[in-house]
Amino acid sequence: MRKRLPLPVLLIVLSVSCAKKVQPVIPQAPGPAAATRNWTVVHPPFKPMNIATVRSAFWLCGPDEEIASSSDGGTTWELRHRNSGGNKLLSISFLNEKIGYAGGEGGMLLSTSDGGKTWVAYHAGLGTVQAFSFADSSHGIAVLTDHTGKPEIGILSEVQGIPFLESNVKLTRNGGQNWEDVTALKTDDELRLYTEVLSVAALDSTHYVIGIRQPGVAVGYATTKDAGMTWKLVHVNNVYATRVFVHNGEYWAFGIEYLDRQNHGGYGAPVSLHSKDGETWMHGVRGPNEFPSCNLQGCFLRDGLVEDLYGEHERFWALPQDGTMSRIWAIAGDRACTIAAITKCGPAIATEHP
Repeated sequence: MRKRLPLPVLLIVLSVSCAKKVQPVIPQAPGPAAATRNWTVVHPPFKPMNIATVRSAFWLCGPDEEIASSSDGGTTWELRHRNSGGNKLLSISFLNEKIGYAGGEGGMLLSTSDGGKTWVAYHAGLGTVQAFSFADSSHGIAVLTDHTGKPEIGILSEVQGIPFLESNVKLTRNGGQNWEDVTALKTDDELRLYTEVLSVAALDSTHYVIGIRQPGVAVGYATTKDAGMTWKLVHVNNVYATRVFVHNGEYWAFGIEYLDRQNHGGYGAPVSLHSKDGETWMHGVRGPNEFPSCNLQGCFLRDGLVEDLYGEHERFWALPQDGTMSRIWAIAGDRACTIAAITKCGPAIATEHP
Protein backbone atom coordinates (compact mmCIF):
# COMPACT_ATOMS: atom_id res chain seq x y z
CA MET A 1 0.00 0.00 0.00
CA ARG A 2 1.47 3.35 -0.99
CA LYS A 3 2.58 5.77 1.65
CA ARG A 4 0.24 8.74 1.94
CA LEU A 5 1.72 12.18 2.01
CA PRO A 6 0.02 15.47 3.00
CA LEU A 7 -0.99 17.53 -0.02
CA PRO A 8 0.91 20.81 -0.14
CA VAL A 9 -1.28 23.90 0.01
CA LEU A 10 0.88 25.57 -2.60
CA LEU A 11 0.30 25.10 -6.32
CA ILE A 12 1.92 21.94 -7.69
CA VAL A 13 2.86 22.14 -11.31
CA LEU A 14 5.78 20.94 -13.32
CA SER A 15 7.36 20.16 -16.58
CA VAL A 16 10.02 17.61 -16.98
CA SER A 17 13.20 16.72 -18.88
CA CYS A 18 16.64 15.14 -18.69
CA ALA A 19 20.44 15.50 -19.05
CA LYS A 20 22.76 13.75 -21.50
CA LYS A 21 25.48 11.37 -20.46
CA VAL A 22 26.82 7.94 -21.32
CA GLN A 23 24.35 5.13 -20.64
CA PRO A 24 25.19 2.84 -17.73
CA VAL A 25 26.03 -0.80 -18.38
CA ILE A 26 23.50 -2.79 -16.36
CA PRO A 27 24.59 -6.20 -15.08
CA GLN A 28 22.43 -8.87 -16.70
CA ALA A 29 22.80 -11.80 -14.34
CA PRO A 30 20.26 -11.57 -11.50
CA GLY A 31 21.24 -12.82 -8.11
CA PRO A 32 20.36 -12.81 -4.41
CA ALA A 33 20.50 -9.69 -2.26
CA ALA A 34 24.00 -8.46 -1.50
CA ALA A 35 23.20 -7.54 2.10
CA THR A 36 25.58 -10.17 3.46
CA ARG A 37 28.48 -8.81 1.44
CA ASN A 38 30.52 -5.88 2.63
CA TRP A 39 31.82 -2.59 1.33
CA THR A 40 35.60 -2.40 1.15
CA VAL A 41 37.45 0.82 1.93
CA VAL A 42 39.48 1.90 -1.10
CA HIS A 43 42.21 4.48 -1.38
CA PRO A 44 42.03 6.85 -4.37
CA PRO A 45 44.88 9.40 -4.63
CA PHE A 46 42.70 12.27 -3.28
CA LYS A 47 39.44 12.85 -1.42
CA PRO A 48 36.83 12.71 -4.18
CA MET A 49 33.85 15.02 -4.57
CA ASN A 50 31.92 12.99 -7.13
CA ILE A 51 31.97 9.79 -9.16
CA ALA A 52 30.90 8.61 -12.61
CA THR A 53 31.26 5.52 -14.76
CA VAL A 54 31.87 4.74 -18.40
CA ARG A 55 31.62 1.11 -19.41
CA SER A 56 33.51 -0.86 -16.72
CA ALA A 57 35.57 2.05 -15.33
CA PHE A 58 34.98 4.38 -12.38
CA TRP A 59 36.01 8.04 -12.57
CA LEU A 60 36.51 10.42 -9.65
CA CYS A 61 37.01 14.19 -9.44
CA GLY A 62 38.12 16.42 -6.59
CA PRO A 63 40.44 19.24 -5.41
CA ASP A 64 43.35 20.62 -7.42
CA GLU A 65 41.53 19.68 -10.64
CA GLU A 66 42.28 16.07 -9.78
CA ILE A 67 40.77 13.27 -11.80
CA ALA A 68 41.40 9.55 -11.26
CA SER A 69 40.05 6.31 -12.71
CA SER A 70 39.82 2.65 -11.78
CA SER A 71 39.36 -0.24 -14.19
CA ASP A 72 39.38 -3.01 -11.57
CA GLY A 73 36.26 -2.22 -9.59
CA GLY A 74 37.87 0.40 -7.37
CA THR A 75 40.70 -1.72 -6.04
CA THR A 76 43.41 0.47 -7.59
CA TRP A 77 43.28 4.01 -8.92
CA GLU A 78 45.28 5.88 -11.53
CA LEU A 79 45.69 9.66 -11.30
CA ARG A 80 44.78 11.05 -14.73
CA HIS A 81 44.97 14.81 -14.17
CA ARG A 82 46.15 17.21 -11.49
CA ASN A 83 46.92 20.93 -11.30
CA SER A 84 48.49 21.82 -7.95
CA GLY A 85 46.61 24.78 -6.51
CA GLY A 86 43.90 24.41 -9.14
CA ASN A 87 40.15 24.59 -8.69
CA LYS A 88 38.02 21.98 -6.99
CA LEU A 89 36.03 19.82 -9.40
CA LEU A 90 32.50 19.00 -8.25
CA SER A 91 31.12 16.80 -11.02
CA ILE A 92 32.29 14.54 -13.81
CA SER A 93 30.57 12.62 -16.61
CA PHE A 94 31.28 10.86 -19.89
CA LEU A 95 29.37 10.76 -23.17
CA ASN A 96 31.26 7.66 -24.27
CA GLU A 97 34.61 6.01 -23.73
CA LYS A 98 36.44 8.89 -25.40
CA ILE A 99 34.55 12.11 -24.56
CA GLY A 100 34.14 13.34 -20.99
CA TYR A 101 33.76 16.51 -18.96
CA ALA A 102 34.36 17.74 -15.43
CA GLY A 103 33.25 21.05 -13.89
CA GLY A 104 33.77 22.96 -10.69
CA GLU A 105 34.87 26.12 -8.95
CA GLY A 106 36.11 29.24 -10.69
CA GLY A 107 34.03 28.58 -13.80
CA MET A 108 36.29 25.62 -14.58
CA LEU A 109 35.28 23.08 -17.20
CA LEU A 110 37.67 20.33 -18.27
CA SER A 111 37.15 18.16 -21.33
CA THR A 112 38.80 15.07 -22.75
CA SER A 113 38.51 13.52 -26.19
CA ASP A 114 40.96 10.66 -25.69
CA GLY A 115 39.38 8.68 -22.90
CA GLY A 116 40.82 10.74 -20.05
CA LYS A 117 44.48 10.54 -21.04
CA THR A 118 44.62 14.32 -21.43
CA TRP A 119 42.29 17.10 -20.25
CA VAL A 120 41.84 20.63 -21.64
CA ALA A 121 40.67 23.44 -19.36
CA TYR A 122 38.08 26.05 -20.37
CA HIS A 123 36.56 28.97 -18.48
CA ALA A 124 32.76 28.98 -18.65
CA GLY A 125 32.30 32.25 -16.75
CA LEU A 126 32.05 33.69 -13.25
CA GLY A 127 31.02 31.41 -10.43
CA THR A 128 31.10 27.67 -9.87
CA VAL A 129 29.96 25.25 -12.56
CA GLN A 130 27.27 23.59 -10.45
CA ALA A 131 25.82 21.39 -13.17
CA PHE A 132 26.36 20.73 -16.86
CA SER A 133 25.16 18.49 -19.67
CA PHE A 134 26.59 17.81 -23.12
CA ALA A 135 24.76 16.36 -26.10
CA ASP A 136 27.95 15.73 -28.09
CA SER A 137 31.52 16.96 -28.27
CA SER A 138 30.38 20.48 -29.15
CA HIS A 139 26.95 21.32 -27.73
CA GLY A 140 26.39 21.73 -24.01
CA ILE A 141 24.63 23.65 -21.27
CA ALA A 142 25.84 24.65 -17.80
CA VAL A 143 24.61 26.53 -14.75
CA LEU A 144 27.09 28.76 -12.88
CA THR A 145 26.73 30.33 -9.45
CA ASP A 146 28.42 30.50 -6.07
CA HIS A 147 25.07 30.59 -4.28
CA THR A 148 23.14 27.42 -3.49
CA GLY A 149 20.16 26.71 -1.30
CA LYS A 150 19.60 23.77 1.01
CA PRO A 151 16.92 21.17 0.34
CA GLU A 152 14.33 21.04 3.08
CA ILE A 153 13.77 17.90 5.11
CA GLY A 154 11.38 15.40 3.57
CA ILE A 155 11.18 13.24 0.45
CA LEU A 156 9.34 15.87 -1.60
CA SER A 157 12.08 18.45 -1.09
CA GLU A 158 15.02 16.05 -1.24
CA VAL A 159 14.04 14.57 -4.60
CA GLN A 160 14.14 18.03 -6.20
CA GLY A 161 17.80 18.46 -5.33
CA ILE A 162 19.80 21.52 -4.36
CA PRO A 163 18.54 24.79 -5.87
CA PHE A 164 21.03 27.07 -7.59
CA LEU A 165 20.42 30.72 -6.73
CA GLU A 166 21.34 33.91 -8.60
CA SER A 167 22.69 31.71 -11.35
CA ASN A 168 23.63 32.14 -15.00
CA VAL A 169 22.74 29.40 -17.45
CA LYS A 170 24.98 29.23 -20.51
CA LEU A 171 25.20 27.35 -23.80
CA THR A 172 28.28 26.34 -25.76
CA ARG A 173 28.47 25.29 -29.40
CA ASN A 174 32.19 24.54 -29.57
CA GLY A 175 32.88 22.16 -26.71
CA GLY A 176 33.29 24.79 -23.99
CA GLN A 177 35.63 27.24 -25.69
CA ASN A 178 32.94 29.93 -25.82
CA TRP A 179 29.70 30.38 -23.90
CA GLU A 180 26.57 32.51 -24.32
CA ASP A 181 23.98 33.40 -21.66
CA VAL A 182 20.42 32.10 -21.72
CA THR A 183 18.91 35.56 -21.21
CA ALA A 184 15.28 34.40 -21.44
CA LEU A 185 15.43 33.24 -17.81
CA LYS A 186 15.78 36.88 -16.76
CA THR A 187 13.80 38.69 -19.46
CA ASP A 188 10.80 36.51 -20.28
CA ASP A 189 7.72 37.54 -18.27
CA GLU A 190 6.90 33.95 -17.29
CA LEU A 191 10.34 32.48 -16.88
CA ARG A 192 11.86 35.26 -14.80
CA LEU A 193 9.52 34.38 -11.91
CA TYR A 194 11.38 31.07 -11.60
CA THR A 195 14.47 32.27 -9.78
CA GLU A 196 15.86 28.88 -8.77
CA VAL A 197 17.56 26.53 -11.23
CA LEU A 198 17.44 22.85 -10.35
CA SER A 199 18.94 21.06 -13.35
CA VAL A 200 20.07 21.40 -16.96
CA ALA A 201 19.84 18.91 -19.82
CA ALA A 202 21.13 18.71 -23.39
CA LEU A 203 19.34 16.24 -25.64
CA ASP A 204 20.96 17.17 -28.95
CA SER A 205 22.34 20.24 -30.71
CA THR A 206 18.96 22.05 -30.67
CA HIS A 207 17.02 20.65 -27.71
CA TYR A 208 17.77 21.78 -24.15
CA VAL A 209 15.81 21.82 -20.89
CA ILE A 210 16.34 23.82 -17.69
CA GLY A 211 14.65 22.72 -14.47
CA ILE A 212 13.38 25.80 -12.64
CA ARG A 213 11.38 26.67 -9.54
CA GLN A 214 9.33 29.65 -8.43
CA PRO A 215 10.00 29.49 -4.67
CA GLY A 216 6.96 28.45 -2.69
CA VAL A 217 4.72 28.43 -5.76
CA ALA A 218 5.59 26.09 -8.63
CA VAL A 219 8.22 24.08 -10.46
CA GLY A 220 8.60 23.76 -14.20
CA TYR A 221 10.97 23.51 -17.11
CA ALA A 222 12.20 25.96 -19.69
CA THR A 223 12.53 24.14 -23.00
CA THR A 224 13.98 25.05 -26.37
CA LYS A 225 13.81 23.24 -29.70
CA ASP A 226 15.80 25.80 -31.70
CA ALA A 227 19.20 25.81 -29.97
CA GLY A 228 18.20 28.50 -27.46
CA MET A 229 16.71 31.09 -29.80
CA THR A 230 13.31 30.76 -28.07
CA TRP A 231 12.27 29.18 -24.79
CA LYS A 232 8.93 27.81 -23.57
CA LEU A 233 7.67 27.13 -20.04
CA VAL A 234 6.21 23.63 -19.67
CA HIS A 235 4.38 22.10 -16.69
CA VAL A 236 3.25 18.62 -15.73
CA ASN A 237 0.49 19.06 -13.19
CA ASN A 238 0.75 17.45 -9.75
CA VAL A 239 4.32 16.28 -10.36
CA TYR A 240 7.61 17.15 -8.68
CA ALA A 241 10.31 15.60 -10.88
CA THR A 242 13.15 18.04 -11.20
CA ARG A 243 16.10 15.64 -11.42
CA VAL A 244 16.35 15.02 -15.16
CA PHE A 245 18.61 12.93 -17.36
CA VAL A 246 18.97 11.73 -20.95
CA HIS A 247 18.71 8.06 -21.78
CA ASN A 248 18.46 6.44 -25.22
CA GLY A 249 17.61 9.69 -26.98
CA GLU A 250 14.91 10.83 -24.56
CA TYR A 251 14.60 13.08 -21.54
CA TRP A 252 13.80 11.22 -18.34
CA ALA A 253 12.75 12.63 -14.98
CA PHE A 254 12.07 11.00 -11.63
CA GLY A 255 10.22 12.33 -8.63
CA ILE A 256 6.86 12.32 -6.87
CA GLU A 257 3.34 12.63 -8.26
CA TYR A 258 0.22 13.49 -6.24
CA LEU A 259 -2.67 11.17 -7.10
CA ASP A 260 -6.37 11.17 -6.25
CA ARG A 261 -6.28 14.73 -5.00
CA GLN A 262 -10.06 14.87 -4.72
CA ASN A 263 -10.17 12.02 -2.23
CA HIS A 264 -9.23 13.39 1.18
CA GLY A 265 -6.26 15.32 -0.19
CA GLY A 266 -4.67 12.57 -2.26
CA TYR A 267 -1.40 10.76 -1.76
CA GLY A 268 2.13 10.81 -3.14
CA ALA A 269 3.63 8.11 -5.33
CA PRO A 270 6.97 7.74 -7.13
CA VAL A 271 6.88 8.76 -10.78
CA SER A 272 9.06 8.46 -13.86
CA LEU A 273 8.41 10.50 -16.99
CA HIS A 274 10.04 10.56 -20.40
CA SER A 275 9.86 12.87 -23.41
CA LYS A 276 11.33 13.06 -26.89
CA ASP A 277 11.14 16.85 -27.12
CA GLY A 278 10.78 18.29 -23.59
CA GLU A 279 7.20 19.39 -24.20
CA THR A 280 5.10 16.21 -24.35
CA TRP A 281 5.64 13.83 -21.45
CA MET A 282 4.66 10.20 -20.95
CA HIS A 283 4.52 8.21 -17.74
CA GLY A 284 7.01 5.41 -17.37
CA VAL A 285 7.38 2.67 -14.77
CA ARG A 286 6.20 3.61 -11.30
CA GLY A 287 8.57 2.37 -8.59
CA PRO A 288 7.48 0.60 -5.38
CA ASN A 289 8.47 3.40 -2.99
CA GLU A 290 9.33 7.08 -2.97
CA PHE A 291 13.03 7.80 -3.45
CA PRO A 292 15.02 10.75 -2.06
CA SER A 293 17.57 11.09 -4.89
CA CYS A 294 18.51 9.88 -8.35
CA ASN A 295 21.51 9.99 -10.67
CA LEU A 296 22.04 8.91 -14.27
CA GLN A 297 22.09 5.23 -13.37
CA GLY A 298 19.11 5.01 -11.05
CA CYS A 299 17.39 6.11 -7.87
CA PHE A 300 18.48 5.54 -4.28
CA LEU A 301 15.70 3.64 -2.46
CA ARG A 302 17.39 2.82 0.82
CA ASP A 303 20.75 1.71 2.12
CA GLY A 304 22.08 -0.97 -0.21
CA LEU A 305 19.29 -0.76 -2.78
CA VAL A 306 18.90 1.33 -5.94
CA GLU A 307 16.42 0.94 -8.77
CA ASP A 308 16.53 1.51 -12.52
CA LEU A 309 13.24 2.93 -13.86
CA TYR A 310 14.29 3.35 -17.48
CA GLY A 311 12.33 1.29 -19.96
CA GLU A 312 9.16 -0.75 -19.50
CA HIS A 313 10.15 -2.71 -16.41
CA GLU A 314 11.90 -1.66 -13.22
CA ARG A 315 15.10 -3.37 -12.15
CA PHE A 316 17.11 -3.20 -8.97
CA TRP A 317 20.70 -3.38 -7.80
CA ALA A 318 21.43 -5.06 -4.48
CA LEU A 319 24.50 -3.51 -2.84
CA PRO A 320 26.14 -4.04 0.56
CA GLN A 321 23.88 -2.98 3.43
CA ASP A 322 25.75 -1.68 6.45
CA GLY A 323 24.30 1.82 6.84
CA THR A 324 27.20 3.63 5.17
CA MET A 325 26.01 4.03 1.58
CA SER A 326 25.73 7.71 0.65
CA ARG A 327 23.69 9.47 -2.04
CA ILE A 328 26.89 9.74 -4.11
CA TRP A 329 27.34 6.38 -5.81
CA ALA A 330 27.97 4.71 -9.15
CA ILE A 331 27.90 1.21 -10.62
CA ALA A 332 30.31 -0.25 -13.20
CA GLY A 333 29.67 -3.82 -14.24
CA ASP A 334 29.17 -5.88 -11.10
CA ARG A 335 30.86 -3.36 -8.79
CA ALA A 336 29.60 -0.26 -7.00
CA CYS A 337 31.39 2.58 -5.22
CA THR A 338 30.03 5.16 -2.80
CA ILE A 339 31.60 8.39 -1.55
CA ALA A 340 31.23 9.82 1.96
CA ALA A 341 33.94 10.65 4.49
CA ILE A 342 35.77 7.70 2.95
CA THR A 343 35.35 5.92 -0.38
CA LYS A 344 34.07 2.35 -0.42
CA CYS A 345 33.47 -0.19 -3.17
CA GLY A 346 31.65 -3.50 -3.18
CA PRO A 347 29.53 -5.95 -5.18
CA ALA A 348 26.51 -4.85 -7.23
CA ILE A 349 24.04 -7.58 -8.13
CA ALA A 350 21.22 -6.97 -10.61
CA THR A 351 17.84 -8.40 -9.69
CA GLU A 352 14.24 -8.09 -10.80
CA HIS A 353 12.96 -7.69 -7.25
CA PRO A 354 14.04 -5.48 -4.32
